[in-house]
Amino acid sequence: MSHRYVDGVLTYPKSELNLEGPAHEEFREVTTLEQLEALNTDFESVQRQSLLVKERVLGPDHFTTMLYIRGSRSRLRQMYGLCFKQCINLWVHAIEVQYFRLKPLNHARLYHFKSFLGLFSSLTDAEHVSNWNCQPKDFFDDIMCVFEKGARELNLVVSELDQSDISVKKLNESHLNEFVAIIMHLLVSLTMLQPQLSSSQIHTFKSALYQLLKKNPRDAAGRSLLHIACCRSFKLMDGFSVPVSSTPRKTVIDLLLDTGADPCATDKESNTPLHTLAKNEDCSKGMVESLLRAGAHLDAI
Repeated sequence: MSHRYVDGVLTYPKSELNLEGPAHEEFREVTTLEQLEALNTDFESVQRQSLLVKERVLGPDHFTTMLYIRGSRSRLRQMYGLCFKQCINLWVHAIEVQYFRLKPLNHARLYHFKSFLGLFSSLTDAEHVSNWNCQPKDFFDDIMCVFEKGARELNLVVSELDQSDISVKKLNESHLNEFVAIIMHLLVSLTMLQPQLSSSQIHTFKSALYQLLKKNPRDAAGRSLLHIACCRSFKLMDGFSVPVSSTPRKTVIDLLLDTGADPCATDKESNTPLHTLAKNEDCSKGMVESLLRAGAHLDAI
């Protein structure tokens, strides 16, 4: 910054970078030496300035910029403990940048959605609620935002694979499976919040889920979201396990059926959700009855 001054006059100002939106809130890159010195003891602001410089110089989709955003949660959590809102906004900002700059099957897009899961799982875990000085429902809008963006991303991945040849589809099967699993984990997190939500929030949630189910997303094995909801507890690959989002759960099954899931849908092995559910040791009478009431066939082959 000092090199931008000549004889005490700001001669070489920084180029302007338009960074509007909640990700940057009231933060803007400093433009004078006095502004920079005023932030000397403000760790969070200095960290934010570092990100702003990276976005201006390297670009918002540069690997170094993205790597910094990914690490923002751990740094801020370590220093402040409660800066999750700022981190969420930064990560959502990164997702939007990648939406316009990277192709749907790019691993970086998948990684950011994975990163949200551990955070949201801890926020909705009753054992940790007291640490956040807030209620899990306070994060509904954030989880809902990521769920909607994840649904959009899943539709893009499916469309991309539909237009690809068999070798490309085979190569990206795990990518598709992980995105379906991400959606399911977010769905479970939202379902856990449902008893605390207002009627308008529940309507928003169900509407988004209904729109997603209309697209009939499937994983590489042809399993629908209802199939996966009836599965034994599942995990994401690459060590991204989220135990709080285990299945099967009757509340999730009921929600999917209520918003348009097909109880007679079959996967590539001709299994219905009822077949999938029956393989679980913890298959409950209530879950079976929910499927049967919705139209599942008890004697399906």
